[in-house]
Amino acid sequence: MKNITDLLAKAFEKQQNDLLWDMWKLQYGHLVRIDSKDFLSFEKYKKSLIEQKHSNITYEEIEEEMEQIIKAHEAKELKK
Repeated sequence: MKNITDLLAKAFEKQQNDLLWDMWKLQYGHLVRIDSKDFLSFEKYKKSLIEQKHSNITYEEIEEEMEQIIKAHEAKELKK
């Protein structure tokens, strides 16, 4: 049973990491120069999100941010 639990935990961690990577690429993937003041490494981005305990962001603010991410992704897809 412990092996199954370990495998499920590892699978969840991998899935979470993949999701965070996709989110990071959408927000910071266009910043090619690492010395850019707006650049945030993936590890720092991941740490900031995982360590975040709670947020005062409203549903509307989350929805607006997600719409911006979706629009950026769609614009990127159109350029292909």
